[in-house]
Amino acid sequence: MSLGRDWKMSVLCVVCILAAAFVGSFVASFVASSVAMHTEKDALVAYSNRLLIEDERIASNITDALNEVNASTFPRCSAQELGMMRRLLFRSPFLKDVGRLQNGMLYCSAVGGNLPAPLPSPKPDLVTSGGRRVYYNVPLGSVQGVRAQVVSFRDANVAVDPDAFRNLRRENMYYAGTVNNASTGISLQTFSTFPVEIVPPTHLLSGHSLEKGDVLFVANCSATRPDCVTVGMRLSDIWDSSRKILLCARILGGLAGAYIALSILILLRRQRSMSAQLRRALRRGDLTVVYQPIVNLHSGRTVSAEALVRWSPGGGHAIRPDVFVGLAEEQGFVGEITRYVLKRVIRDTAALLQEFPEFSISVNMSVQDLLNPSFLPAVERMLHRANVNPKSIAFELTERSTDDPERVTKALAALQQNGHAIYIDDFGTGYSSLSYLTQLSVDVLKVDRSFTNTIGTSSVTASIVPQILDMAKTLDLRVVVEGVERKAQMDYLSQAGGELYGQGWYFGRPVPAKNLIQRVRAEAALTR
Repeated sequence: MSLGRDWKMSVLCVVCILAAAFVGSFVASFVASSVAMHTEKDALVAYSNRLLIEDERIASNITDALNEVNASTFPRCSAQELGMMRRLLFRSPFLKDVGRLQNGMLYCSAVGGNLPAPLPSPKPDLVTSGGRRVYYNVPLGSVQGVRAQVVSFRDANVAVDPDAFRNLRRENMYYAGTVNNASTGISLQTFSTFPVEIVPPTHLLSGHSLEKGDVLFVANCSATRPDCVTVGMRLSDIWDSSRKILLCARILGGLAGAYIALSILILLRRQRSMSAQLRRALRRGDLTVVYQPIVNLHSGRTVSAEALVRWSPGGGHAIRPDVFVGLAEEQGFVGEITRYVLKRVIRDTAALLQEFPEFSISVNMSVQDLLNPSFLPAVERMLHRANVNPKSIAFELTERSTDDPERVTKALAALQQNGHAIYIDDFGTGYSSLSYLTQLSVDVLKVDRSFTNTIGTSSVTASIVPQILDMAKTLDLRVVVEGVERKAQMDYLSQAGGELYGQGWYFGRPVPAKNLIQRVRAEAALTR
């Protein structure tokens, strides 16, 4: 049966690890894809900015050429004017021809010279707000078989190199230019390197992106001119360029997911293993109980002791009580530890408690014990069998465990009615109010050691100790100050007034029951 259960657990663990690896791979792939897309989008934005800068250079070159021809003082199409236009053409990296117009008729150009007959200008495809007339895909009469974009202004025109952006071509990136028609408001495409099957959108706003079909488009427009550029890249090219990164992300994500799952499983297995060990230790009686003296600060007498549970699995390193007791609380069997400790206390100290009825042992309990209806009857039975007065056994509850006031108050009242004193442990860490302490009707406050450590220092929390002592005096409560380790702390507390008790290494470390019994009897002998 155990073998079958172990096999099923092993299969479940493998499934969990594989599932975590898949999820990790998926998440990493998604993040890497998003990063890749964002990176390529940034690259497209940068590319569009570079194209717009180049467009500004071309526009400036066109403007300069048109203005210079229009400002010519040479006779129209004279040798001097043709020479001036040829010099303009020679200096420009973007123009293919420069022409002279009159009344919309082309009479001559830098390349063709004086034409045999004037050529009429066709209807412009676009008229800008500045009055420029733009013609697209116009056959150049001066160069047979060549078409270009022509820009006219007043009595001059220029033919723009259709491949003016050749130096800005990038692998796997496409671009298209558009100009807004001032008369119609329609954006017209002026040039494009997009394949014929890809039609860039004309409605895309500047600064925005769009995934359409297999292409990521990004639009960008000039802030000063009606020119816009749309750039694009196939999604398949984006994924191809990022394939290695995505593969690495999937692998690393899968490994990370598997590692996290394995770590969690190991942690859970360790917890289950520790839980099982702790349960076995309780059954076998392997936990030990030691006792730390609590001393009256004025008389110096040991008046009580706190029972502390210890566990060293297999005789090895001890596990801190807060660890294994906390684990027992999580697993729901902390009550077994409380009853185990109580049985040991009664077995170890019954004779001492009968010999010194005023002496008491305090036992830690959890809120689970307190709210368990079977807890108090079980305590009564154990004490009755051992002939121990209930007043000899006190119970400690941490201040942080009192967050269900109504039920806690009723349960504490039942313990007090039965004769048990109630200690609030680690007091100060929860900052209970006076009214709340009155409602709980406790007997003793145990000041947390974190405040004791501030005595004699400049720490701001040092001022809390006198406030706690005043609070206890107001409520007529006894006070046990934990963590007293130095003489300076002892001297301060001795002068504080009121009924104070101390617990800590200054008075003695936790010891086995026989050592505690010897100490109490020795002190009693000195006072006889």
